[in-house]
Amino acid sequence: AKFEMVTSEASYIRSLTIAVDHFMLSQELAECLGAQEKQWLFSKMPEVKDVSERFLQDLEHRLEEDILRFDVCDIVLDHCPALRRVYLPYIFPLISQSRWLVKHGELLEVDTQMMSISGSKLKLPTKPVYLHLFNDCLLTWKFMVFVHARIGELKVKDLSQKLQGISGFIFYLQLCEGQQLKHQILLKSHTE
Repeated sequence: AKFEMVTSEASYIRSLTIAVDHFMLSQELAECLGAQEKQWLFSKMPEVKDVSERFLQDLEHRLEEDILRFDVCDIVLDHCPALRRVYLPYIFPLISQSRWLVKHGELLEVDTQMMSISGSKLKLPTKPVYLHLFNDCLLTWKFMVFVHARIGELKVKDLSQKLQGISGFIFYLQLCEGQQLKHQILLKSHTE
């Protein structure tokens, strides 16, 4: 089983190397794919490859120390946080028979770090963020960052009444995991 783990990891890294070097870095493929398609296809693949290579190096080093009696448990445990970090996004079971798209579109995230007051006007610098609202969860895309939360773990506060004189609708969105706050953004939309 331990030899199988080492050989499987080596085979996996060969496949990742082909996927990254031959496909992801292909100029011809880049010309016919959009940013969203590249994200769907390649996502965190270079990071996964790097983490997996370090994992394999440690496994091979241990194997070389004593080919007949080597242990891998501590190596697996040491690499778990890094492996979890790069595999956790896998990008969540997005496709489900019981899930359907309710609404999607681009909103503007208000950059609270750059907010300023000029005279009597409040200036709200914004950047685009893309949201997909499904019947059971909300997905947000900020450039190449992907965040998700179940519908029951969303908290929304309408701030339009409190921020008078600003065109559009302003709301504060919190994405939670259980009781833990995972991500929060201030959003602006042109329509309700």
